[in-house]
Amino acid sequence: MERKNKAIAMILLLYITGTVTFCTQKGTDRIRTIANDLLYKQTDKDARELYKELIKCKKQSIPYLIEKIDAREYGYVGKLDPLNSNVMSLYNYDGMQAAYAVELILSGANYNGQQVIGRKTIALFYRNIILKRANRDALEYNDMITVKAFYNNWWQHHHDKDIKDLIIDWNRGDKPLSHSAYEWY
Repeated sequence: MERKNKAIAMILLLYITGTVTFCTQKGTDRIRTIANDLLYKQTDKDARELYKELIKCKKQSIPYLIEKIDAREYGYVGKLDPLNSNVMSLYNYDGMQAAYAVELILSGANYNGQQVIGRKTIALFYRNIILKRANRDALEYNDMITVKAFYNNWWQHHHDKDIKDLIIDWNRGDKPLSHSAYEWY
């Protein structure tokens, strides 16, 4: 029995060491590459794989993702709303993918953007896009610059916190866009 416990402990140590090594200073180039790749993913499956890797690094990924929020590229972002195609355009700024990844990490959700609460699994957001809070209009590029500023400001005030505390705060409503003119929809 003792031998089995030692083997399990060794496996856990190797797993943790591998994850920590990936996410340490040597891994920052890899995190930056993944954050960049997220903007140019080809399919939802590609995005899920990238989210998995970013979630492993938790808060170490956040500054690299914030860097990408104001990317000018335009592409598939969000989930289709079959009832209202005017508001829910699938073509938005790709930087929303990076902002979504930050929210995903802060929420403690899994890579599919779902939180498990008790026995229920709930989606992180309804359509996974950012809209103007007042009228739910789509964002323009200047809005993305402002959104990035809110994320930067939030990060400057929270970067010293442990990931567990960040997740608790996020779930209590302390989110990067909480006090802004923008909201996740």
